[in-house]
Amino acid sequence: ILGSIKSFLSKDDRIIVLKDSNLKYIYVNHAFKRLLNISQEKIIGFDDCDFLKPEISENSRYTDLAVLKQKNELTYDVTISSRIYCVKKFPITLLDGSTGVGIYAQDVTDERIFLNKQKKVLLGNKILVDLLSQNFDNRQQQLNFLLDEILKFTDSREGYIKVLGKQGIELSQGLLIPSFQ
Repeated sequence: ILGSIKSFLSKDDRIIVLKDSNLKYIYVNHAFKRLLNISQEKIIGFDDCDFLKPEISENSRYTDLAVLKQKNELTYDVTISSRIYCVKKFPITLLDGSTGVGIYAQDVTDERIFLNKQKKVLLGNKILVDLLSQNFDNRQQQLNFLLDEILKFTDSREGYIKVLGKQGIELSQGLLIPSFQ
Protein backbone atom coordinates (compact mmCIF):
# COMPACT_ATOMS: atom_id res chain seq x y z
CA ILE A 1 0.00 0.00 0.00
CA LEU A 2 2.97 2.33 0.62
CA GLY A 3 3.77 2.21 -3.10
CA SER A 4 0.17 3.14 -3.92
CA ILE A 5 0.28 6.11 -1.55
CA LYS A 6 3.56 7.35 -3.08
CA SER A 7 2.07 6.98 -6.56
CA PHE A 8 -1.06 8.83 -5.45
CA LEU A 9 0.93 11.72 -3.90
CA SER A 10 3.26 12.00 -6.87
CA LYS A 11 0.29 12.92 -9.11
CA ASP A 12 -0.71 15.91 -6.96
CA ASP A 13 -0.02 19.35 -8.48
CA ARG A 14 0.89 20.67 -5.04
CA ILE A 15 4.43 20.26 -3.81
CA ILE A 16 4.52 17.50 -1.19
CA VAL A 17 7.65 16.86 0.85
CA LEU A 18 8.64 14.85 3.91
CA LYS A 19 11.81 15.55 5.89
CA ASP A 20 13.25 13.48 8.71
CA SER A 21 14.16 14.80 12.17
CA ASN A 22 17.55 15.95 10.78
CA LEU A 23 15.73 17.88 8.02
CA LYS A 24 16.96 15.52 5.30
CA TYR A 25 14.50 14.82 2.49
CA ILE A 26 12.90 11.38 2.69
CA TYR A 27 10.09 11.96 0.14
CA VAL A 28 9.34 14.48 -2.61
CA ASN A 29 6.67 14.31 -5.27
CA HIS A 30 6.99 15.10 -8.99
CA ALA A 31 5.81 18.70 -8.52
CA PHE A 32 8.80 19.43 -6.27
CA LYS A 33 11.25 17.82 -8.68
CA ARG A 34 9.72 19.79 -11.59
CA LEU A 35 9.96 23.08 -9.69
CA LEU A 36 13.66 22.63 -8.97
CA ASN A 37 14.47 20.63 -12.11
CA ILE A 38 16.46 18.15 -10.00
CA SER A 39 16.39 14.36 -10.02
CA GLN A 40 15.23 12.46 -6.95
CA GLU A 41 18.71 11.03 -6.44
CA LYS A 42 20.03 14.53 -5.78
CA ILE A 43 17.29 15.28 -3.24
CA ILE A 44 16.58 12.21 -1.08
CA GLY A 45 19.02 12.06 1.85
CA PHE A 46 20.11 15.66 1.35
CA ASP A 47 19.02 18.90 3.03
CA ASP A 48 18.08 22.30 1.63
CA CYS A 49 21.57 23.80 1.62
CA ASP A 50 22.73 21.06 -0.79
CA PHE A 51 20.68 22.39 -3.72
CA LEU A 52 18.73 25.55 -2.82
CA LYS A 53 19.94 29.15 -2.89
CA PRO A 54 21.36 30.21 0.50
CA GLU A 55 18.56 32.68 1.34
CA ILE A 56 15.89 30.10 0.53
CA SER A 57 17.63 27.25 2.36
CA GLU A 58 18.22 29.42 5.46
CA ASN A 59 14.56 30.43 5.60
CA SER A 60 13.44 26.84 5.03
CA ARG A 61 15.69 25.53 7.81
CA TYR A 62 14.50 28.27 10.19
CA THR A 63 10.83 27.45 9.59
CA ASP A 64 11.47 23.68 9.73
CA LEU A 65 13.16 24.05 13.13
CA ALA A 66 10.30 26.25 14.37
CA VAL A 67 7.79 23.55 13.39
CA LEU A 68 9.81 20.86 15.18
CA LYS A 69 10.40 22.96 18.30
CA GLN A 70 6.87 24.33 18.67
CA LYS A 71 5.18 21.14 17.41
CA ASN A 72 2.79 23.39 15.55
CA GLU A 73 1.92 23.96 11.92
CA LEU A 74 3.17 27.06 10.12
CA THR A 75 1.76 28.65 6.96
CA TYR A 76 3.47 31.39 4.95
CA ASP A 77 4.04 32.63 1.40
CA VAL A 78 7.37 32.40 -0.38
CA THR A 79 8.40 33.61 -3.83
CA ILE A 80 10.44 31.26 -6.00
CA SER A 81 11.28 32.03 -9.63
CA SER A 82 8.71 34.88 -9.71
CA ARG A 83 5.90 32.57 -8.53
CA ILE A 84 4.22 32.81 -5.12
CA TYR A 85 3.76 29.60 -3.14
CA CYS A 86 1.65 29.15 -0.03
CA VAL A 87 3.68 26.81 2.14
CA LYS A 88 2.17 24.78 4.96
CA LYS A 89 4.62 22.98 7.25
CA PHE A 90 3.60 20.68 10.06
CA PRO A 91 5.14 18.14 12.44
CA ILE A 92 4.59 14.54 11.43
CA THR A 93 5.38 11.31 13.25
CA LEU A 94 7.56 9.09 11.08
CA LEU A 95 7.63 5.28 10.97
CA ASP A 96 10.59 5.13 13.39
CA GLY A 97 8.67 7.22 15.96
CA SER A 98 10.72 10.38 15.42
CA THR A 99 9.16 13.67 14.38
CA GLY A 100 9.82 15.03 10.92
CA VAL A 101 8.42 17.89 8.88
CA GLY A 102 5.61 17.51 6.36
CA ILE A 103 5.26 20.20 3.73
CA TYR A 104 2.54 21.13 1.28
CA ALA A 105 3.17 24.05 -1.07
CA GLN A 106 0.80 25.35 -3.70
CA ASP A 107 1.31 27.96 -6.41
CA VAL A 108 -1.03 30.82 -5.47
CA THR A 109 0.42 33.48 -7.77
CA ASP A 110 -2.76 34.05 -9.79
CA GLU A 111 -4.89 34.21 -6.63
CA ARG A 112 -2.56 36.74 -4.98
CA ILE A 113 -2.49 38.90 -8.15
CA PHE A 114 -6.30 38.83 -8.29
CA LEU A 115 -6.59 39.72 -4.58
CA ASN A 116 -4.13 42.62 -4.99
CA LYS A 117 -6.14 43.95 -7.95
CA GLN A 118 -9.33 43.70 -5.87
CA LYS A 119 -7.65 45.58 -3.01
CA LYS A 120 -6.56 48.33 -5.42
CA VAL A 121 -10.11 48.67 -6.77
CA LEU A 122 -11.54 48.89 -3.25
CA LEU A 123 -8.91 51.42 -2.20
CA GLY A 124 -9.57 53.49 -5.33
CA ASN A 125 -13.29 53.49 -4.57
CA LYS A 126 -12.60 54.46 -0.95
CA ILE A 127 -10.47 57.40 -2.11
CA LEU A 128 -13.24 58.57 -4.43
CA VAL A 129 -15.92 58.26 -1.73
CA ASP A 130 -13.72 60.09 0.81
CA LEU A 131 -12.91 62.82 -1.72
CA LEU A 132 -16.57 63.39 -2.59
CA SER A 133 -17.92 63.16 0.96
CA GLN A 134 -15.52 65.51 2.75
CA ASN A 135 -15.81 69.27 2.97
CA PHE A 136 -12.57 71.03 2.10
CA ASP A 137 -11.79 74.66 2.89
CA ASN A 138 -10.17 75.22 -0.50
CA ARG A 139 -8.98 73.49 -3.66
CA GLN A 140 -5.42 73.17 -2.39
CA GLN A 141 -6.59 71.26 0.68
CA GLN A 142 -8.67 69.02 -1.57
CA LEU A 143 -5.73 68.46 -3.89
CA ASN A 144 -3.36 67.72 -0.99
CA PHE A 145 -5.80 65.11 0.30
CA LEU A 146 -6.10 63.54 -3.14
CA LEU A 147 -2.34 63.47 -3.73
CA ASP A 148 -1.70 61.93 -0.29
CA GLU A 149 -4.26 59.21 -0.98
CA ILE A 150 -2.87 58.53 -4.47
CA LEU A 151 0.62 58.16 -3.00
CA LYS A 152 -0.73 55.57 -0.56
CA PHE A 153 -2.60 53.88 -3.42
CA THR A 154 0.55 53.54 -5.52
CA ASP A 155 2.91 52.81 -2.59
CA SER A 156 4.91 55.89 -3.61
CA ARG A 157 6.71 58.54 -1.62
CA GLU A 158 6.50 61.36 -4.16
CA GLY A 159 4.03 62.37 -6.82
CA TYR A 160 3.22 64.94 -9.47
CA ILE A 161 -0.10 65.75 -11.09
CA LYS A 162 -0.16 67.06 -14.63
CA VAL A 163 -3.41 68.43 -16.09
CA LEU A 164 -3.92 67.60 -19.76
CA GLY A 165 -6.54 68.82 -22.22
CA LYS A 166 -8.46 66.68 -24.71
CA GLN A 167 -5.61 66.69 -27.22
CA GLY A 168 -3.05 65.69 -24.60
CA ILE A 169 -1.71 69.23 -24.40
CA GLU A 170 -0.59 70.32 -20.95
CA LEU A 171 -3.01 72.95 -19.69
CA SER A 172 -1.37 73.80 -16.41
CA GLN A 173 1.84 73.30 -14.49
CA GLY A 174 -0.11 74.01 -11.31
CA LEU A 175 -1.69 71.37 -9.16
CA LEU A 176 -5.23 72.81 -9.12
CA ILE A 177 -8.19 70.57 -9.68
CA PRO A 178 -11.85 71.59 -9.88
CA SER A 179 -13.72 71.41 -6.63
CA PHE A 180 -16.30 68.66 -6.28
CA GLN A 181 -18.20 70.67 -3.67
